[in-house]
Amino acid sequence: MLKIVRLVIALGFVSLLSCSKNDDPANGNNGSISGQWVIHYYWDEKNETSDFAGYVFEFLGNGQLKAKKGSTTVTGSWQETSSKFIINFGNDPVLEEINDDWEKIERTSTLIHLEDDNPGQDDELHFVRL
Repeated sequence: MLKIVRLVIALGFVSLLSCSKNDDPANGNNGSISGQWVIHYYWDEKNETSDFAGYVFEFLGNGQLKAKKGSTTVTGSWQETSSKFIINFGNDPVLEEINDDWEKIERTSTLIHLEDDNPGQDDELHFVRL
């Protein structure tokens, strides 16, 4: 019986050692962010998704973020770490609404799910790939 307990403890220890947390901003993401994205859902005290209808977003590798609507392009910036997703469009009257250092809830090759990092706020932002 003692051998079985030791084996279980050893296997548990090996299992813990084989797990690693990836905090490297360059490698801690699931899926590529290249391509075109739209805001599928935006909540700021109420559903304000329609404010972003017609905007197409492009996250560029140099930290530049472009939002196009018709013939108008607004340039901003983005940055991603293992837990944060930071967006800044400066003082643009519409896009400044999504300026924030968002908490990254989920990021795959087709979805970016973000929530306000302030527990007193209920803001939520979802991008989906076109």
